[in-house]
Amino acid sequence: MIKIAICDDEEIYLNNYYDMMIRIKKIYGYDIDVLKFYSGDELINTLSKKYINVDIIFLDIIMKGMNGIETAKKIRELNITSEIIFLTNSKEYALEGYDVKAFNYIIKNSDNMEDKIKEAIKYSYEKLEEYFIISNQSGIEKIRLSQIVYIESNKRKIIINTLSGKYETYEKLKDSYQTLKYKGFLKCHRSYIVNQDFIKKIESKDIVTSTGERVPISRSKIEEIKYSFMDYLSG
Repeated sequence: MIKIAICDDEEIYLNNYYDMMIRIKKIYGYDIDVLKFYSGDELINTLSKKYINVDIIFLDIIMKGMNGIETAKKIRELNITSEIIFLTNSKEYALEGYDVKAFNYIIKNSDNMEDKIKEAIKYSYEKLEEYFIISNQSGIEKIRLSQIVYIESNKRKIIINTLSGKYETYEKLKDSYQTLKYKGFLKCHRSYIVNQDFIKKIESKDIVTSTGERVPISRSKIEEIKYSFMDYLSG
């Protein structure tokens, strides 16, 4: 199931988006649960208390009180990696989305708005279905790519660091990278692969992840890493 949050302080828009998503659900058979929020504060309060985990957040930019950009920044401060899609009346706010790794923005009341919403739901479905398969003493395990923060090599093993814990398996890091390099992962060091969705900052010697961990960077790779990450952000 895909959990979706919609946040808009105008009830007429909120209900309109909700109706669109329910229509998409019925037509295309997507298993989605749609939750409505009337303010950024209400959304942040719910997410911070871990009442729900959401896959997509549709977020109006112009709202009373905490606006959409401020709300998105607080969402990222909570280390929540949900896809954020801004709803706006103007393209002028699109560039601000880079700071919070917004997936996309949709112009309100545009002719293709429902198609854009459908594309976002379809993308999340495909992303959730992607797994990294490992074999260890516990048997065969499937790890969602969206949960992997980084992978490190330790002698003959690799350690997969995820949001929920660590997994180990006997595998060469270079083989893992061949599987992951076209799925948003970056080899930043001979012993480390990082999920670019979790990169918060690139420093001279380390990548700082949104989970607060530090992943080493090879000195010779720093410019290549910066270029690759900017390319990734620009889509």
